[in-house]
Amino acid sequence: MSRTALGSKDAAYTLPQNGAIVFVNDITGTTTAKTVDVSATGFYYYDALDAAPRWKTFGGGGSATPQRYEVIRGNVVNVNQATYTVQADDNLVVTTFNAGVVITMPTLTNTVADIGRVVKIANNNTTNTAVTFLDGSGNSPATSTILKGNFIVNRDRGIELIWTGTTWSSLKNNLNLNSKKDEKYI
Repeated sequence: MSRTALGSKDAAYTLPQNGAIVFVNDITGTTTAKTVDVSATGFYYYDALDAAPRWKTFGGGGSATPQRYEVIRGNVVNVNQATYTVQADDNLVVTTFNAGVVITMPTLTNTVADIGRVVKIANNNTTNTAVTFLDGSGNSPATSTILKGNFIVNRDRGIELIWTGTTWSSLKNNLNLNSKKDEKYI
């Protein structure tokens, strides 16, 4: 539906329609009070609980301010080099290099700000090579005091790591990135 057609239905959208979903495929015309955030083609949901009830973007379109889950989720980083150090705001690190990649995991604090931090690593290297890990001191998992678990990720596989306050532990390892069973991983 077009933004104009959606705007013509402003009176029909009240509290009982909270959560309604539409796909806007044309943004020509003027905006209304409820379509003010409809700025690009894509999916929108109706937020009747907002102080100013209106259509808000989510998923494949629109250009509204990131919602809270996007801030919590963190950055998606594509790594096309032999080494990478995970940064404070990284959430998903995807390797796309033509050889093995070494990921360095930082030592975090034993505070509420860091405990429970999750980082996902996906090995999408262009050759049949693994992603391996080091701690911030350059130690491998065999000698590290902060890396616990199996820390080798084969091509087309992934791992999910959590900071416990003293160690990085594997929640899920060698998830098949090409499997429907594991597709919720990324």
